[in-house]
Amino acid sequence: MDYRQLEIFWAVMQTGSVTAAARTLNLSQPAVTKILRRTEDQLRFSLFQRVKGRLVPTAEAQALLPEVDRVFEDLRGVRQVVESLRETRSGALTIVTIPTLGWAALPRVVSAFLRTRPDVRLKLEVRPRRDIVQRIATQRADLGFAFLADEHAHVASSPLCTGRVACIVPASSELASRSVIRPADLVGQNLISYSEEQGLRPILDAALTRAGVRVKSVIEVGWVANAWALVHEGVGVALVDDFSLLENVYPEIVMRPFEPEIPIVAEVLHAKSRSVSRLATEFVDIARDVLAKTSRRKETAA
Repeated sequence: MDYRQLEIFWAVMQTGSVTAAARTLNLSQPAVTKILRRTEDQLRFSLFQRVKGRLVPTAEAQALLPEVDRVFEDLRGVRQVVESLRETRSGALTIVTIPTLGWAALPRVVSAFLRTRPDVRLKLEVRPRRDIVQRIATQRADLGFAFLADEHAHVASSPLCTGRVACIVPASSELASRSVIRPADLVGQNLISYSEEQGLRPILDAALTRAGVRVKSVIEVGWVANAWALVHEGVGVALVDDFSLLENVYPEIVMRPFEPEIPIVAEVLHAKSRSVSRLATEFVDIARDVLAKTSRRKETAA
């Protein structure tokens, strides 16, 4: 039985007559009768009998009905999934991000995204920059969020928004009273610096070299979150990206703009060989909107 035959059989079983089934399917009664007869010829058994002018299903039709019901129930499920995908209400996304964005910025995006899409299944992974590029290149993730990401032949990147380097200091520090912190202000301070694997290291080293200042580095860390924690413990001050957004975790730390300004562009990554899904595009749009609303950020055109 093809789809049209199943549809007519199911409609007749539901309505109890050829006339009503034809009306439901927007077909003529002769057309429905013709298809029913052809179906019975193919099956080599009767589906309906006329009893006192009424159409009565045969035992074979009654046995067939549960299976046909399941077919149409599955079709309804498919239509619902298609509709949900069309409106980006369902589906699955795997997101990978660097720790700086993964601690606070991306959770805010996820919250905004799921608020109207509770049926979407999201997987959020926090990984080092190089791991993110590899996972996108091998299509083990749909989207990557990073800055200073290495170029890769199989990975496309687009600017998401622009941040900047800032300086974090204890609220009790003399530097906290300043509206802007400059390289010369760091002289005499204990600076928490970064290991060579950290993307900020060469940028900050170059900025201090251009300024012609030498600062005392008391400790190197691999993660920006470690720098926040050490400033919290009174070890020193640190230069960080302003995407880290950890003021709520460490309210006794203040963040001040660092000048000359050092821009940092957050990027979204995806595999070149695969088109970006509607769901992924929606996530990126919300990410851009959420991050652009942060006061220290200005949106960058995609």
